[in-house]
Amino acid sequence: VINLDIPTETIVDRISDRWIHPPSGRVYSYSYKPPKVKGKDDVTGEDLLQRDDDKPDCVRQRLAQYDETTAPLVDFYEQKGVLK
Repeated sequence: VINLDIPTETIVDRISDRWIHPPSGRVYSYSYKPPKVKGKDDVTGEDLLQRDDDKPDCVRQRLAQYDETTAPLVDFYEQKGVLK
């Protein structure tokens, strides 16, 4: 069993960096695939949007719920000695 132990803020930074162009589905990330013009789609020039579930507070809330839900599984596998 593999448990990826990634710091919460690393995940928050990565997900909250994502912006989309809803009509086309194009996705941009300011850290590794930024639009040519900040806040604008490269093809149409229309505004980019950040999904509500990609906003930092929401991501932190989702991760807290995930941690709470998976903690018993992590403990179980750790006790079995098969957690990596």
